[in-house]
Amino acid sequence: MTYLGHQTALKLLGLQGRPCAFDTDVFPAGAAYAGGEPWFLPFVSVGYRLRDALDRLRS
Repeated sequence: MTYLGHQTALKLLGLQGRPCAFDTDVFPAGAAYAGGEPWFLPFVSVGYRLRDALDRLRS
């Protein structure tokens, strides 16, 4: 068993006394995104469309 697997098993069994980064329910938002409308999604979709077009040109 790997170290990560062993630590995960201990966490699932409730035998690990150390706090984990995933123990809280609240995760901080990214530096450029504070909630609300995801303003960056149109830019992401344009980026993926560009990559698809470049892949089509290469093949």
